[in-house]
Amino acid sequence: YRKFYNIIIWQKRDVARIKEQNSQSKSFRFFTYFLKIAGIFLLPFGLSYFWLSSIKEDSDTLYQTLNVPSGQRAELVLADGTNVWLNANSSLTFPTKFHRNNRTVILRGEAYFDVYKNTEQPFLVQSGNYTIKVLGTQFNVQAYVQNSLFETDLIEGSVEVLNVDNNKLLALTPGNKVKIEKGEYTVSPITDYNYYLWKDGLICFDDILLRDLFKQLEQYFDVKINVVDKSQELHKYTGKFRAKDGVEHIRKTLQLNNSLKYRRDEKHNTIEIY
Repeated sequence: YRKFYNIIIWQKRDVARIKEQNSQSKSFRFFTYFLKIAGIFLLPFGLSYFWLSSIKEDSDTLYQTLNVPSGQRAELVLADGTNVWLNANSSLTFPTKFHRNNRTVILRGEAYFDVYKNTEQPFLVQSGNYTIKVLGTQFNVQAYVQNSLFETDLIEGSVEVLNVDNNKLLALTPGNKVKIEKGEYTVSPITDYNYYLWKDGLICFDDILLRDLFKQLEQYFDVKINVVDKSQELHKYTGKFRAKDGVEHIRKTLQLNNSLKYRRDEKHNTIEIY
C-alpha cells in the first residue's frame, strides 16, 4: 500500500509537467489514472499510521519526509533501489530522484539500510553532526534527537563516518559498530545480530540491563519510564517480543519474573516502577 502511494506522490509533478507540454501518452494517462483510483482505496488502509509529506523543492528535485510514529515501523525503496527500514519515532528525508554526484538522505532516529551498490555515486546518510558514506552495503544507524548517542553498526560492506566538516573520522569493517557520545567514539564487535530483527517487528534483547531495556522501550513506544528503586535497573534480561503487542504486554511479562510493581499514568504517558 505504501509503495502504491509513493508512486502516486512521485508521479504528480511529472504528470502535471507532461500535461502542460501536451505530450502525455494514452498508456501513461491510463497508468496514472489507475494509480489514483487505487490510491483512493489503498491510502486509508496502508498509511493510517504514517505521514508522508513534501518539505522542499529545488529546480527538478522534490524531497519527501516519511515520519514513523511510536510503536510502528516502515519500509520503503528509494529511487536508486536502496531498501530502507525505519524504526519507531524516526523520519527519513529523501529526494524523488538522486543527483548525479551522490545519493543523500537525512535521518532522524533509527534505520536499517540495504544500499544499492554504485561506485560512481556514493550514498550519504546525514544525521545530526555526522555523515555515513557508503557505496553499497548493509548497516544500521541510531541517531535519535533526544539521545546524545550516535551509533552505526556495519553488517556487510564498508562505511566511512564523517564529522560535521565532512572530514573522515574512521572506517568500519563488517561485524563492527561505532558509538559516538560527546565527541568520543568507541569501536566494538557486534555481539547480538537478533537486535536488527526490529525491522521485522520484533524487539530482541540479550543479557542487557533493565535500565538499557527501558531506554529502548521509551524510544520505541514514546513513553517515559521512571524507576523509583534504582537497584532494580541492574537486573539483566534476555527476551523477544512482538512490537505490535505493545509496551503493556512487555511490562506484564517482565513482572512475572520479579517483584516489580508498576503504576501507569495515561494522562502524562508515564510508567512508574517501584
